[in-house]
Parts: sequence; C-alpha cells; structure tokens
Amino acid sequence: MTRLIALVFLALLAACSERTVINQPVSTQGTGDVSLAALGPVNRYRAEAGLGAVTADLALARAARDHAEDMIANRFFGHGGTGGTSVGDRATRQGYGWCFIAENIAQGHPGLIEVIDSWMTSPGHRANILAGQATQMGVYHGDGNHWVMVLGQDGC
Repeated sequence: MTRLIALVFLALLAACSERTVINQPVSTQGTGDVSLAALGPVNRYRAEAGLGAVTADLALARAARDHAEDMIANRFFGHGGTGGTSVGDRATRQGYGWCFIAENIAQGHPGLIEVIDSWMTSPGHRANILAGQATQMGVYHGDGNHWVMVLGQDGC
C-alpha cells in the first residue's frame, strides 16, 4: 500500500512538470554533493512542522547527481530522465530499496539556502521536504545551478 501511495505521488509530480528543453549555454559551476550542508536547513523546516530529522544518504545523493548530470548533458529540465527514467528508477539503480521516494528539482538558484527556501514556497516541493515518510535525502548541485534533491525511506 505504501509503495502504491508513493507511485501515485510520483505520477502527480510528473504530471505537474513537463520536460523543458534548455536552449541557453550552461556556464555556472556546480559544487556536487551538498547533502550534508542541506541537512541543517531541511531539518529546521521539518522540526518546525513537528517532523523528525532526515539523514544524508550516499545512494540518494548519487541518484540526484545522475539526474542533474543527465539534465545538463541532454539540455532539458524535468523529472523524467533520458529514456523515461523516474526518480524511483534512479534510486533503485543506486541500490536504494525504497518504499517512499520523492524528488525536487530547480535551476538557477545561486545557493543552497535560496533553493531550499524556494522549494518551501512551492506546495509540491514543500510536501516532499515535509513528507513524514522521508527519513533520508541526497542533494546535488550541478553546473548551471541545476539542483536535485531526492528524499526517501529505505526498506520499509
């Protein structure tokens, strides 16, 4: 049942974000895995909502990296990856046995605090960050200020 709810949630996310082609050159350098730096601000928002903290997870950070690098290399912006992959596909490929999975993406924000604050003003992104099922996360900052956050719960 939990997996079904997660899949329905993913379908809703996909429906709200079509794949957008990026025609401008990518120039701003990313900084890579920023999962540890993101824990403080994310967990402050979660604590304010009465939720437990999430921890950083390397497999989720690698799934976030793969999607950010796919978007950069193939010049698109969207949740669906090249070949139609989903966030669940990307997490599974990294060995993450999820029962809950969610993804936030953004482009153009110059810093970590700005992107997290922006996600918190968007109902869908906020719901992902404040999902009670989320226990772990990975965040990646790629070139061109591409940001990907993957939240999950492993092995429920």
